[in-house]
Amino acid sequence: MTNKATISFTIDTTNINDCLGFEARINNHIFYDTDHVDGPHRITVAVDQDGGMHDLSFILKNKTSTSDSEVSIKDLCIDDIPMVYVDNKKICYLVVKDMTDVPEGYSGHVVFPTTKSLQHWFSLNATYLHDCNGTSVLDNHKFYGSLGCNGIVKMKICLARAVEYFS
Repeated sequence: MTNKATISFTIDTTNINDCLGFEARINNHIFYDTDHVDGPHRITVAVDQDGGMHDLSFILKNKTSTSDSEVSIKDLCIDDIPMVYVDNKKICYLVVKDMTDVPEGYSGHVVFPTTKSLQHWFSLNATYLHDCNGTSVLDNHKFYGSLGCNGIVKMKICLARAVEYFS
């Protein structure tokens, strides 16, 4: 039986009267979808802790050219599950519960899964693909925690105990 990791986060909007839609996916499977973010919502999904790569995506939709509202993603948590961020097979960050999860000889970045550190880590490693609501070409942008344009925020994660990942 595969263990599960729980990914959770809160979405909120700057204007509850603006009908901004939001969708969240893991491996192209939609686990949350709404056509109107009408206030703060805590979202949780259980994901197989199988050591494989997972695509985590957040999508803003229904934004019009007259809207100046945003949807924020905050309080990102992985419930006590160490996480490895991999970019083209290069280990970039290792998120661990404590130092016993760090493999012997590992010399890369280590992040402890507090809400603040994971939020910062996510912002550093996520890409935000959007076209400024039709005013520019489709392009990757930095992600700073809020979606202000129709588009998609993506990152690859590997959910596994670090010592198992490197075995």
